[in-house]
Amino acid sequence: MSRRRGAARAKHPVGPGAGLSSVSGIGDGAARERPAQRLGERLVQGGHLSADQRDIALAEQRRTRERLGRVLCRLGFTSECQVVDTLCELLGQERALIDQTGVDLDAVSLIPPATARRLRVVPLTLDVSRQCLTLAMDDTHDVPALDAVGALLGPDMLLRPVLATSSELDLALDQAYGHELALDGVVRTLEASGALADKTAREPEALDPPIVRLCDALLRDAVGQGASDLHIEPDAGYLRFRYRVDGVLRTVRSLHCDFWPPVAVRFKIMAGLDIAETRLPQDGRFTLPLAGRTVDCRVSTMPTVHGENIVVRLLDRLKGIMPLQALGLEQQALTSLRTLALSPAGLLLVTGPTGSGKTTTLYSLLHDLDREALNVMTLEDPVEYVLDMVRQTAVREGSGPGFADGVRALLRQAPDVILIGEIRDQETARMALRAAMTGHRVFSSLHAPSSFGVLPRLADMGVSAALLAEHLVGVVAQRLLRRLRLECTERYRPAAAECRLLGVDAAAPPTLLRVNAAGRRAEHRGYLGRVPVVEVLRCGRQLAALIAAGEAVKELMQAAAADDFRCLAEAAAALVLAGVTSFEEASRQVDFSRGIA
Repeated sequence: MSRRRGAARAKHPVGPGAGLSSVSGIGDGAARERPAQRLGERLVQGGHLSADQRDIALAEQRRTRERLGRVLCRLGFTSECQVVDTLCELLGQERALIDQTGVDLDAVSLIPPATARRLRVVPLTLDVSRQCLTLAMDDTHDVPALDAVGALLGPDMLLRPVLATSSELDLALDQAYGHELALDGVVRTLEASGALADKTAREPEALDPPIVRLCDALLRDAVGQGASDLHIEPDAGYLRFRYRVDGVLRTVRSLHCDFWPPVAVRFKIMAGLDIAETRLPQDGRFTLPLAGRTVDCRVSTMPTVHGENIVVRLLDRLKGIMPLQALGLEQQALTSLRTLALSPAGLLLVTGPTGSGKTTTLYSLLHDLDREALNVMTLEDPVEYVLDMVRQTAVREGSGPGFADGVRALLRQAPDVILIGEIRDQETARMALRAAMTGHRVFSSLHAPSSFGVLPRLADMGVSAALLAEHLVGVVAQRLLRRLRLECTERYRPAAAECRLLGVDAAAPPTLLRVNAAGRRAEHRGYLGRVPVVEVLRCGRQLAALIAAGEAVKELMQAAAADDFRCLAEAAAALVLAGVTSFEEASRQVDFSRGIA
């Protein structure tokens, strides 16, 4: 160890237990028992943990020999970030601010990708004048890793380790070195081994390890690229893999059709499905552990003329459960939504097409409730994300009690808040309304094109307009629009027709943004991430009276406009004019054909 590296660690001490002992699981448990206990005490003192939760975690730690922070995160008592922030405060560590600083390409070039991933270090910044390299690590006490980096860079380089969570480190590794999908080597191994020649193989032991690595690589790469779905699609002569990223599908790889049987068997085994059944649709699920977080994978198979089509929905728990203020809603919509959620009783509906973020919004509403003081219960098909201090029940239509029977059972559990995953039929709609009538807060989703489209949909289910008007608190309609990457955009003046749809003066058109030619050829097609656009309909007294009287939608919209209602088209137009998204993307999700009200 060089003197300069020793000086770096002396300047930034990381005594026993500072290395993300509570998260990464590196090091000896007995040596770090006392700092782990101090971590628990500090979390309790800061109000981030109850004394009972601390004692439960310590008992679990003694049983499993895991780090306390890892146990706390696994039990859902706290988050990785809170654990690391507390460790930094407790031990005088410096916190890695990867989101704010990013990674320096000059620093990244100093350490090869394979070495960085093996040692779990990310070079963040390089101070050339001081010859000081800042390293993000999830265990700043990993002396062998620091020695390996020091040997690589030479004795003149000063190392400054800073602490990051395992999840942050994984994201930073992908940001610095790119995503790894080593399919070529796996494909060559499979072809050379002749494992694909036996197309009749259907038993688990017939699967060679390369197929296992292929499927694991696909899943991890899909998660790393932010995909919400992995599509495995057999065709006449080939097998196609597609990711749905930001709501849009794109092909990532095509392989020979001989790959389909072992790939299909592997995914069915992971999901606990019947590998011998190929003529009926099947559904299953499994969990994919990634450093510091868990991704729930829901698998659906559907027979087609070329074989079973497989779709794997990827549900990242870290992304799926967030407070309302983190959703990216504009302030007026956020305030209105919070007001509706705090109503003491009544029915609140979230509507939109599949993939519009309805479930995320509903979970965020529950996340912001005082779950310590309230009995919050849910009925879902299936349970997508697990929430702390919420009683969640999975229902399966056609095999056991459905939503309607489940609501009846829930009402005997003295709930304060009920979440019904989706209102699908007349009986479920009536039971949801009955629960609202008896003084419960009821949240649910419903497939309808807009907030006003909920009314004819429920009327078609036989729900009384008078009862609905009396107990409907409000309706939230939403879509998700892809966010423009500014480096992939160009400015332009919209045509008169576009100005009319956006509700702006065609005589003095504003300057808008759209994806340029280079952006369309880029990996993300000029977009990265999504932003919600919502319309929040509050059912006040005047609007309720009109609904009960069966008035037309035109009169209902006029009454809503008087109560500061803003439709989806207006909200989407505001995002287009602000340069957040493009008119092309907004018109793909929102109907501008009737213009701006």
